[in-house]
Amino acid sequence: MSSAGFLTLPNELLYQIANELGADCDAMNLRATCTQLKLILEPLVFSRMTIDTRKHLTMLVDLAENRTRAAYVRKLHIASLENPARVCECTVHDGSESWSKECLELALRSMQGVTSLNWTIDCDNPCWALETVIECLSALTTVSELSVYLKGAWSKPGIFPIRKICHFKHLRACSIRVDDICLLLPITKAVITSNRPHLSQLQLDGGFADVDHGAFDADLSQLFNDTPPGFASAITHLSLSKFLLGSAAGMLPHFGSLQSLQLNSCVPVDFWSAFSGSRIWLREVVVDYVDQAFVEYLESYNGLERLGVSFNGIFVGAGMADNLSSRFYQSCLPRHKDSLKSIMIYPKTQGNWCFGNDNARQLKACSRLEELTVGVNLLDMDMESLLEVANSYAQLRTLKIVPRGPGIPWNLNACVVAKLGILDQLMSAPKSTTQGPRLQAGRLSRQSVQKLASGRRYASFYNQDVAGLSEDEASFREAVTTFAQKDVAPRAADIDKNNVFPKELYPAMGDMGLLGITVSPKYNGLGLGYFHHLLAMEALSAASGSVALSYGAHSNLCVNQIHRWGTEAQKEKYLPPLISGEHVGALAMSEPGSGSDVVSMKLKAEKVEGGYKLNGNKFWITNGPIANTLVVYAKTEPAKGSKGITAFIVENTFSGFSTGQKLDKFGMRGSDTSELIFEDCFVPEENVLGEVNRGAAVLMSGLDLERLVLSGGPLGLMQAAFDYAVEYVHDRKQFDQPIGTFQLMQGKIADMYSKMNASRAYVYAVAKACDRGKISRRDCAGAILYSTEKAVEVALEGMQCLGGNGYINDYPMGRILRDSRLYTVGAGTQEIRRMLIGREFNEEFKKGGLA
Repeated sequence: MSSAGFLTLPNELLYQIANELGADCDAMNLRATCTQLKLILEPLVFSRMTIDTRKHLTMLVDLAENRTRAAYVRKLHIASLENPARVCECTVHDGSESWSKECLELALRSMQGVTSLNWTIDCDNPCWALETVIECLSALTTVSELSVYLKGAWSKPGIFPIRKICHFKHLRACSIRVDDICLLLPITKAVITSNRPHLSQLQLDGGFADVDHGAFDADLSQLFNDTPPGFASAITHLSLSKFLLGSAAGMLPHFGSLQSLQLNSCVPVDFWSAFSGSRIWLREVVVDYVDQAFVEYLESYNGLERLGVSFNGIFVGAGMADNLSSRFYQSCLPRHKDSLKSIMIYPKTQGNWCFGNDNARQLKACSRLEELTVGVNLLDMDMESLLEVANSYAQLRTLKIVPRGPGIPWNLNACVVAKLGILDQLMSAPKSTTQGPRLQAGRLSRQSVQKLASGRRYASFYNQDVAGLSEDEASFREAVTTFAQKDVAPRAADIDKNNVFPKELYPAMGDMGLLGITVSPKYNGLGLGYFHHLLAMEALSAASGSVALSYGAHSNLCVNQIHRWGTEAQKEKYLPPLISGEHVGALAMSEPGSGSDVVSMKLKAEKVEGGYKLNGNKFWITNGPIANTLVVYAKTEPAKGSKGITAFIVENTFSGFSTGQKLDKFGMRGSDTSELIFEDCFVPEENVLGEVNRGAAVLMSGLDLERLVLSGGPLGLMQAAFDYAVEYVHDRKQFDQPIGTFQLMQGKIADMYSKMNASRAYVYAVAKACDRGKISRRDCAGAILYSTEKAVEVALEGMQCLGGNGYINDYPMGRILRDSRLYTVGAGTQEIRRMLIGREFNEEFKKGGLA
């Protein structure tokens, strides 16, 4: 397994390991343990908030007093709060019910950027503030992911206001779980009716109840017949549990676009045969019970990307489970070995999970695997084989080991794990799940714990005191840096080598709120300024220049322009999917013959009935091959020059639109770039951005902000080069001493540090001025001009610090240099920037401003 990989272990096991290493751990206090080890339970403490017990009410006090921080919350989990009498135990206030409700209401109403809501209501122990919670959550119009769990028997008519769930109108994903199955159909129907055509992911869990299953199956099938036409055909992800599987086979004809299926119970004997007959070939499947029909289905096609299975010997009989397990390894895996990226194997009993040579060989053949999850009793003698398999994957990023069976001796597990050396590098925590936070860890050695305890962190030589960040800005930057170093940096070398952008990073950045930093919370944005946008660009660039460039093209060049110039209808239609990362954005301005002289563009937009027809080409378009939504500039009246340009919002599905071959670039590899081709491409009239023939105003107003935000790219690249060089010169020894002790090398480090911080001071000052409404064209150009030149110089010095290793692609300095060079010609050349600054002074001199 690569050193950049992740390993997820049970919390109890981490306690044991930490104690062995001498850490002062309290097994009853997970948060204290994580603080001791410098682990972070969530990427951003206020980006994902759980409110479920009295201890979280103090967090609400902080949110109520800091609405800006509350606005950062993107994922919210509301469970049954305990009664006020217990709440008062941990608050400095009197703990009265009225005060608690007031605090809760104030905090919830501040969370206007929430896009993901996990909502649990317990009828047996109702929340003391249920009415307040319902009222506040109903006002969250930005929610696109909803998970609701009605716990207990809700037998009283009207006890739960179903209409409140139906308030959400733009759900992309919905999970409905009820203990009282009688509630499932009306809630599901209401959600479906309210959210078509947005809904693409649906999870239904019917719980246990004394119900006529035949009648229920008929009602469920009728539900999908009665719902709006085309609804089921839009569902791509479906999860069914417990009593719902009896009617599953009859529902299949409705789900023609299904790509992902999760079944959390046994299925009828005819289910998989009906599935094969429906000609639905899944890309992702997770099943709780494996039977012969399922194995035959897997053998019938190839192309599966994610697979999760359980071999339950108790359910099918130990002998049958062993047979299915063998057939799974020897027949199914080879069919999908070239496409599988994630495998989860969780045997429920001993005896049928065997890492024998034959099985291990088939697992190793899945060469593209990025995630491997296994359920293991560490007393079994298959642990070494498991690690041998994991180490064979070049691209494996996540290895998750979960306990199997009761009574596992964690102290023995800790010894086994420590002895086998599977903890590779201490990492921050992963994304949250419905089962609560998990910890991810790597090499948990004494050295790594001491290193963290000393305050060394990602981008560890960033001088926050000199940077002058406020507490809020520092928290924001730290959160983005943690995300970037955990989820982006480990992939940077592969992205550069393979020239492929990991598309899953867009939803991940969307979850962090990074794709709509300057956008109003009304459209799911954070409503912050350009300085925060710059901080995000800088932190991402320190992890991967190419990922950051694609991010900037999406979030600033496309999203920000639509937010600033779009009509209300355009913003409501395009911004939410762009900000969530469901769609990718781009800006199309340059052409093969129109780079710096953008006004000379040749793309023509001819007025026709109902809209415009575009003909021509665009070139060097970042995100071009993968963009769903593009801001495109075209000539509507060519004779008028700059006064005949119009901006359009173009979708990649429009007739007549296509992309050329992806460009093979010197640097910024993985940031997809291509030509765009318009051949009688029809664009509806309502997709004009701004006013007709006023596109130059849209274009020019965005260029200053583009230069400013992209200035964060060179800053981040300088930080990456500097951090790596400092570490290297203190590890590399010549003449029996670290080369960093030589004066010539100290001079290089000093020059790199000074250039980086001088650039940062200038860029930060310009960004803060922009947020105050003082946008200076010459300073926006000057910021990217100066930071770009210094980034190239710093990268060259960093390469020299590494000597011969700096010229080898196994080290990152060459990639940093190549990425830095992009900014000397991209988003405007250095020559154009100098000309623009000089022209600004000429104009001011003519007006008497320099007299």
